[in-house]
Amino acid sequence: MAINTNDENTSVFYSINKARYEILRESFGNDTPIKKINFFVDGLKLFEPFRQGHMKNVCDEIVSKKLIENLAAQFFNWVVHYRRFFNSIGVQTSFYLLHGYHGKNSPSWWASSYYDELDETTRRLLDFTVNKRIRPLAVYIPDIHVVDTDSFLIANGCQPVDRIVVPQLLRLQGIISPKEHSIIMTSDLPMMQHIYAQKRTHVMRVSHRSCNFITKSKLFEFLSKDYKTIVEDLPDTLLPYFFAINGDKNCPPLDTKLKKAKSLKVLQELLSLDADEVNDSSTVYDIIAPHLAVNNDSQRLEFMERVDYFSLANIYNGMSPTDKLVITDQVLENAPDFQTAADLNTTRFGDMIELNRLF
Repeated sequence: MAINTNDENTSVFYSINKARYEILRESFGNDTPIKKINFFVDGLKLFEPFRQGHMKNVCDEIVSKKLIENLAAQFFNWVVHYRRFFNSIGVQTSFYLLHGYHGKNSPSWWASSYYDELDETTRRLLDFTVNKRIRPLAVYIPDIHVVDTDSFLIANGCQPVDRIVVPQLLRLQGIISPKEHSIIMTSDLPMMQHIYAQKRTHVMRVSHRSCNFITKSKLFEFLSKDYKTIVEDLPDTLLPYFFAINGDKNCPPLDTKLKKAKSLKVLQELLSLDADEVNDSSTVYDIIAPHLAVNNDSQRLEFMERVDYFSLANIYNGMSPTDKLVITDQVLENAPDFQTAADLNTTRFGDMIELNRLF
């Protein structure tokens, strides 16, 4: 495979997730006290164009022509876009590409997962691009990391885990300092839990039209933004229940009757419970049950499964020591070497990557 010098599709592909500098400057200014940002890039968001109808022609061209080198090269130029901005305001950056799917061990109610929406050819192309093209070069570039929580874990004898656990895992393993700031670029609602789980963490929601940063003080305002009444001051322990009831773009709601706005108000009823009761999903189900159109044992079981599935703490606690080691080793393999990176840029990517801006 070789670089296609006439390709414009892959640059268009990544441009959707490039925030304009004037918007970034409004958020960070020119004299920010922040010294270091860990920039987590959710692959589900970055590669979302493969699931979007208006990008079908672009993505079909990428797949049919197997523009793997171009897709990988433009990822690094996409990183250049953000690293150049943060360098201009004196902020050091580390980038983490989180790659993985929900689908292989998903329960039956996960009806329209990211994994299922991609055909086998596209999934193989993405896995190959991430692990065989982006990863080998990222190793030699300062502070760019690829973390695959799916096929890479399987290849190392582990079960896949949800990629949403990675930012929490890296902090708890001491790889990321709690004093450092983190940005998570995602469209996945369960990722919002990191805003509470980790201090100095913001979720970035970006499109070709806008860019918003969601902070702890703005989270429930964001979750209730489409409704007349804004629900505020719910504790983070209730977030898995919110996601279990409402799902997200990859998962249908639990029930047709209990909508988002009403669910937030119902969750306020949980504030009278003690800690043990709040942590018992069966007890919580008893409180929400009168508000459901369907209330039976099957619905109770699905609700409890959803809570476990969406809970960041449960995902982390369910990981084996080997799972954690295989994930952290992917970060620790970074060994910057400009000459080796430059050679790869020439031989594999036709010098398409703005390598000097990454060092």
